[in-house]
Amino acid sequence: MSKFIAGALLFLLITALLWTSVLWHWESTRHNMSVSDIVIYLGLLPLACFGLLLALRWAWRGAGERQAAAAAARASAVPACTAAAPDGAGEEARRHATTLLLGAWLRSAAGDAAADLMDAAKAGEPRPSLDAELRDDNGMPLMAARIADLDTAELEEAAVLLVAATAAQQPEWQGMQPAAHVLRALTALQPPLTDAVLALQSWGGRFAPTDPQAPIPAGAARPPQRLVRMLVALPDTWQAFERGFAQLWIEQLVKEHSTEIPAQCFRIETHTASGPELWLKADQLMQGLARESRDDAVLLAAAHSDLSDEAATALENAQRLFSAAARPKGVMPGEAATALLLALPGWPAPPHEERSPAHLHRPAVMRRDKSIEAAGKVSSELLLQACTQAFAASRLEAGDLKALVCDADQHTPRSTELFGTTLVLLPDLDPTEDMRVLGTVTGHTGAAGTLAVIAAAAEQARSLEAPCVALSLIDPFFRLAVVARPHAPEAVPSSPAA
Repeated sequence: MSKFIAGALLFLLITALLWTSVLWHWESTRHNMSVSDIVIYLGLLPLACFGLLLALRWAWRGAGERQAAAAAARASAVPACTAAAPDGAGEEARRHATTLLLGAWLRSAAGDAAADLMDAAKAGEPRPSLDAELRDDNGMPLMAARIADLDTAELEEAAVLLVAATAAQQPEWQGMQPAAHVLRALTALQPPLTDAVLALQSWGGRFAPTDPQAPIPAGAARPPQRLVRMLVALPDTWQAFERGFAQLWIEQLVKEHSTEIPAQCFRIETHTASGPELWLKADQLMQGLARESRDDAVLLAAAHSDLSDEAATALENAQRLFSAAARPKGVMPGEAATALLLALPGWPAPPHEERSPAHLHRPAVMRRDKSIEAAGKVSSELLLQACTQAFAASRLEAGDLKALVCDADQHTPRSTELFGTTLVLLPDLDPTEDMRVLGTVTGHTGAAGTLAVIAAAAEQARSLEAPCVALSLIDPFFRLAVVARPHAPEAVPSSPAA
């Protein structure tokens, strides 16, 4: 009945507007009305306009339904690629599996620990500010989040031999040098990655080479050699030479600081991946280790810096750089580095650690149709679906989540996307007390920001003794949702349907 009344009122409104316009036109032009004029303009024209509006409304709703169906199909496709072939209860157990976060180390403009980032986000400072070195085309300082005490002198001295070794790999690399922002990113990565490698030495006995002469029980297989599998995300804006230089530098750092673990136990891979893509690779790796009954350690790392004239110019050329006058929704350059140490449940807890490691559920990773920075209406639909699937992987309801940590900011459409999601799924969370928006204090930090968000969510979960959700929105396309728990989830009897 209400729809009929609304339609009737709309028809009357259209009729009144058209009649007023037509009669005024006829009066001003002294038009001699005929019967056909009255029938066409006062009778058929309102009906035609009303029918056109109904057709447009039907087409708009149909397009929205088709878009929703396509998004749902994409959403269901991504988790499918992170899982193995279904095998009943085993598949369901993998869907709800967790990963231990044994340690997290980071460096950023807002702090050098997950707790520091959380405090900075709560206080809302230090925020990105006018940079002392970077300038735009008009000579005005850029807004940026710079690590104040970052000194690249030591790396520049050590880079001479590494540059020569890197250039020897490809003829076209002769004479090339890493850019200033590359050196800053690697300098920021050095303390977190060093601390992570040193922390691994506490488990050095687990990586002792297996003795091929040692007897084994009859019918039993010889245990495989444990490995440290390193996945490092480097920005896709770096040149191939710079990525090769970073690979050699990481290998050298690991050799220098790994005293208890043989160098051959490290498997180092570098990827030009966003934070969500890196985490998806880590999830696939963890599930593969579980299927193969291996308990290797997994070390994730990422470094990012936009603090150089070259990097700022690249952002400007891509129409992404923040400008209060020309581009108020652009990104603010930042820099950060993060290292996370992961293992399957059952791995011994870190020595001298009073609290048990946080458990991370499997992620939901999805990709937007268009960049969040593109013009047009901002939709929260994909982030909503990612959160819903992450909650399902953790067997938690939205109301069970007591905190949220994300890398969104407050001046780009990411804040609108985040607000639309929390308003629907997490209305009980207080924006001031229960949510930490790290992007407001770190600036744009790429994959390193995604790892920092997961580290901060795990820290928050352990502090509150309650589940916390980590969301990554920093990438223009990819969206990530991960649930962190302070303890292992309680065992739940498996059901026939996964």
